[in-house]
Amino acid sequence: MTLVLALAGTDGVVLAGDKRTAIEEEDRRLVTDTSRKIFQVSDHVSVALCGRGDLGVYLVEKLVREAREREIDGISSLFEFAPQFLIAAYDQATHRIQSRSKPPVGFIFAGLDRDAWGIYSQPRICSIYEWEGFQPLISTTGWDASGIVWIAEYLISRFHHRSMTVGQLAKLASLAISETASQDSRVGGEPLIAAITDSGYQETIGDHFMLSYTGTSEREKQILTNPSRETPKRNGLLQDRPCLGWHPTGEVAY
Repeated sequence: MTLVLALAGTDGVVLAGDKRTAIEEEDRRLVTDTSRKIFQVSDHVSVALCGRGDLGVYLVEKLVREAREREIDGISSLFEFAPQFLIAAYDQATHRIQSRSKPPVGFIFAGLDRDAWGIYSQPRICSIYEWEGFQPLISTTGWDASGIVWIAEYLISRFHHRSMTVGQLAKLASLAISETASQDSRVGGEPLIAAITDSGYQETIGDHFMLSYTGTSEREKQILTNPSRETPKRNGLLQDRPCLGWHPTGEVAY
């Protein structure tokens, strides 16, 4: 199984995912914590993968090559062709499989669009799920999550708001994944957290969140480096502001 999520804030977006994968072999079940579920598409777009991992990675790699050949950046530009491209690639890869047995895959895209001054500052989250018929879905809440979402949905809907910085979003993402892993063995491994700001794409390396964007305060650097040292508090960095609106969910094995 899996947990992947995307969060939008005032200065960028954050994507995060666990690394657990379960492989079924006859009467054995092998669990590994080394699977990458977050992928960079361009300088200002990334994608989180859920569902059938091997097929999903194959489709993401094809999409990334196509986007780079077309020199596409910005999430709206990418999403103009990504749904149809993924549908065609999925159908080609699974055309010999019976309809009821076709593997589930899902993709959460998060990134930035240019503003009127040409700066990548407009966050956006879009998603495509095989079990939703590959219809393009645009988040109206500023976040999306898929997989084992019952704890993450509660934490995000309670604490997320669009005025949060990338540093605060990274802390919330880390909290959502670590809390889920502590309660559900289908989620596990060291979370991978990636951030996209105007300066580009960055992701975690070991225990340190390697971000180099303008305006990072010392307070935010501490939160990014040690996201688990503080718990959410009503009058602290994570305010008690519920986020209302539509958000898709799904629970499928990675």
